[in-house]
Amino acid sequence: MNNYHLLVAVISGLNHCSVSRLKFTRQRLPKSNVELLTELEAMMNMEGSYKVYRTALKQSDLPAIPYMYVLYRTAIY
Repeated sequence: MNNYHLLVAVISGLNHCSVSRLKFTRQRLPKSNVELLTELEAMMNMEGSYKVYRTALKQSDLPAIPYMYVLYRTAIY
């Protein structure tokens, strides 16, 4: 689906303090899901001005919904 804006919202929700406190629930997740979440978090990391995300966006099939914050920041600066 290539909806990167929604991806950031989901990652933010899962990392919210009220959800991240559920340590026992996270421990019960399958290892593959935890690894996938880690990969997605690494892709949307803001290091290098979202370099990994920008690369993934360029390589993704269209249509794609970009992360609007990055577009906004790029347009301003």
